[in-house]
Amino acid sequence: MGWKKRNIKFEDENLSLSIEEIRAYNTIAVRFHQFDENKIIWNTDIVVNFSTHIFSIKLDRETTVDTISFIPKFKPPILVNMLLERGYIGTDKDMPISDKPIFINKDNYKVIENIICRNVVYSMPVIYVTKLWGNYPLRVQDLAYKLRGVAHVLAEDDADVSKILRESCDGMNSHHGSIGIYYPSSSALNKIISTKNYEEREEVLIERVVNIVCRYVNQQARDRMMTWEGVQNELLKLRYVRAKEKKEKAESEVSEIYDSFGEELEEKEHTIEELNNRVMALQAENQGLRAKYDQITEIPLLYYGTEDELFEGEIKDQILGMLSNQLKNIKKKTRKEDILQDILKSNKSTDVLNKKQAEIKRILKGYTKVDDHLKRELKTYGFTITKDGGHYKLTYKGDSRYLFTLSASGSDSQHGGGNLAAEIIQDML
Repeated sequence: MGWKKRNIKFEDENLSLSIEEIRAYNTIAVRFHQFDENKIIWNTDIVVNFSTHIFSIKLDRETTVDTISFIPKFKPPILVNMLLERGYIGTDKDMPISDKPIFINKDNYKVIENIICRNVVYSMPVIYVTKLWGNYPLRVQDLAYKLRGVAHVLAEDDADVSKILRESCDGMNSHHGSIGIYYPSSSALNKIISTKNYEEREEVLIERVVNIVCRYVNQQARDRMMTWEGVQNELLKLRYVRAKEKKEKAESEVSEIYDSFGEELEEKEHTIEELNNRVMALQAENQGLRAKYDQITEIPLLYYGTEDELFEGEIKDQILGMLSNQLKNIKKKTRKEDILQDILKSNKSTDVLNKKQAEIKRILKGYTKVDDHLKRELKTYGFTITKDGGHYKLTYKGDSRYLFTLSASGSDSQHGGGNLAAEIIQDML
């Protein structure tokens, strides 16, 4: 290693480089932080596990109120280019990881056949682009370059392959200019994109495919020890364990030392809990921002108004719920019924409202006093809490339209906190 300490940080104006080593896992985590001239915050996280030989790279960018010239387009980190160019990236099973497409003909069609039929599952998504009248609907070389290190791009070289796949794959293959997206996870449905609406709009089509793949990748759970946040939390836990061991040793020697370590342990436990809550909140916010950006490349049925979402998926689920209720009151076998059924079938609910309802019921169930634990749970949920005489005022996400009163004495506890939970659900969820 090039440094003697396990953990080190270098800083220079708008740049910083942090290195954390966690020897118990034979892992090193690196974060490169940059605040650029456009007021955009860039975080590049690199985590290397030397035992498993797994190398994880994550790039996050954040905007501020002063951000200018922000173009939200996906780009793999520069480090991926360097690793590809120098041949440090291996294969995904027998599939090379590359920035170039793999062309499929009668000699190697078994590659895509096994993918479609799930005889072989790779760790990265596979994109299969077919021809229409001898032409691709987009520039396959550009698509492969934009998805380098994220997905495999395969391209039909011989139109007769479609006929073979139609028989061997029971018609599940993409064909006649369509694009198939085949995911590693069996829980994600494979997708076939029709390209007939993208004539002379290749760039839009490329960006749509890239965004679909990136949305899938961003939604996948990652091994916590292959993330910067996971390594940070694990280091805190290990330090906590060491402090606890010191405390137990000191207990038998000096009661005064025990008291000082007790305060230190309580402080570290509180720090860990706050960090975990912040990580969860930031991850939820990040997913929501990505989901909103994904809508830019789609052709919407309706446009958003000026109302902001209180949480990811809220407006969509509220609308789907209202449409579902309206469907029950519409005359059967009419055009209106057909339209509503089609919209509801094509737009799946995220179930976020039901989850938020269940969560507020759990938080308020049987509370007898407003203690620190209840306050932390309500803050994590999204409420701002202010003292108002013998009561507390709860404001959701800083929006004064959604203001609720919480009794300091827990007078609602005889109803299991149900009255306030019911009020919140009725007025907001």
